[in-house]
Amino acid sequence: MSVRRGWGWLLAIVALVGFALLAWNLRSPIVEQGATGASDARAYWTAARAVAAGAPVYIATVGEPLAFLYPPIVAEALAPFGSLPLVVFAWGLRALEILALRSILGSWRWSGVALLMFPPLLAEIEAANVNLLVAAALVALIRGDGRWIGLASLPKFSGLAAVPYGLVRDRRGTVVGLIAVAALVAASVLANPGLWSTYLEFLAHMPPADDQFYNVGRVVPSWLRLAIAGILTVLAIRRPVVLPLAVTLASPVLWFNSLSVLIATVPAAGIRLPRPSPWRIGARQRTDRPRFIA
Repeated sequence: MSVRRGWGWLLAIVALVGFALLAWNLRSPIVEQGATGASDARAYWTAARAVAAGAPVYIATVGEPLAFLYPPIVAEALAPFGSLPLVVFAWGLRALEILALRSILGSWRWSGVALLMFPPLLAEIEAANVNLLVAAALVALIRGDGRWIGLASLPKFSGLAAVPYGLVRDRRGTVVGLIAVAALVAASVLANPGLWSTYLEFLAHMPPADDQFYNVGRVVPSWLRLAIAGILTVLAIRRPVVLPLAVTLASPVLWFNSLSVLIATVPAAGIRLPRPSPWRIGARQRTDRPRFIA
């Protein structure tokens, strides 16, 4: 067996182990209440149903079950999907995150390897949040398409840390995306000013995150994290490899699964992962190892 053929088989086996680990991690049932799977999806789903019914959206604070910490426009955008069963909604979000991971790394095999090597990815997909969607928008920006970074900043304000880089990398796309998002927010405020007032009051009285193990941000004061993120945001204009770290540190609450955004460091560093043939495991590759580009 040639070295290239052996490399293809090894990569496939490792990837299968990674996806098997993900499947094992997703075994918890998804129900509306209790310590079960897809905790973040439950928060999104509950908020979507609440805004559709005209019920209170901000019913729980940071660290509590069903805590929805995002602007009203996010709940409004999800409202049409709130009529879906929770299981369908949660698995839909998980599927989007898996597709986002595939987009970031460029192949299913490398995605499986990443699942095995980088535990925050498992936590993120299990919770069914949107951090990998933010990472995918960040990678799209690094590749020259800045239209999505504004949209990614709606649920996760940390995405705004990538805007200065976007204005250099793809000014037109970034500006167009930000204008579109600003228009959507303005329409939302005009349509439901009371909900936005409630949201601002909710933010003003939100307590700090708890000290549980999954709150990895507790080891560094938030003001210091934001200061470091600000410095990295400036450095990223010339060194995009630090951009995923800047966005991660700028997260208002830094949970363990928030670290999944760091997977964007792979393309940000200019690493081109060798892509196995989609048809044949042992197909000859153009390169035997990752290449680095300027």
